[in-house]
Order: sequence, then C-alpha cells, then structure tokens
Amino acid sequence: MIASKTKRTISEEIKLQIELIPIRDEYALNNNIRKCRYSEQKAGVLKRYSSLLAECPNDYDKQKKLSEERDVRQRKLYDKYTSEGKAAEDDFRNVIFEKRKKRKTDRKDFMIS
Repeated sequence: MIASKTKRTISEEIKLQIELIPIRDEYALNNNIRKCRYSEQKAGVLKRYSSLLAECPNDYDKQKKLSEERDVRQRKLYDKYTSEGKAAEDDFRNVIFEKRKKRKTDRKDFMIS
C-alpha cells in the first residue's frame, strides 16, 4: 500500500513537472523579450543623449565666443570712459591750479598795495 501511494505521488509529481515545462519556457521567453525591449530602449536613449552631447560643444563654443566679444566691448568702453575721465580730471586740476595761482598773485598784489 505504501509503495502504491509512493508510485502515485511520484507519477503525479512527474505529470505536474511535465505541465510546468511549457509555463517555464513561456516565462523564460517573456523574460528574454522584456530584456531585449529594455536593451533596445536603453540603446535608443543612449543614442539620443549622444546626439545631444554632440550638439552641446557647438553651443558651448558659441556661448564662449559671445562672452569673449562682450568682454572686449566692455573693456573698450571702460578704457574710453576712464581715459575721458582722466582727461577731465586733469583739466579740472589745471583749472584749480590756475585759480590758486591767480589767487596767490592777487594776494601778493593786495599786500603790496
């Protein structure tokens, strides 16, 4: 009796294993399909990012060139206004110097007379 139960359980186990084979194969196939789709999506994303990265240096170079041009313009303006400012300051100092000189001579003339 024990031997017949063991035979039945073994035969049932074999039947279950045989029934599970297609399910396991289908699962493995679906898993492989999922992996392939993921790899394709990942490749697409990488391709898109690599094309974007290829475009970035051009934008960076343009921005750098524009920044350098702006710096040159600003330096020119600064030099222009500082040179004009220095000339105006020199003129102002000369005017003050001349007024002081005239005042001294006026005092001397006043003291003498």
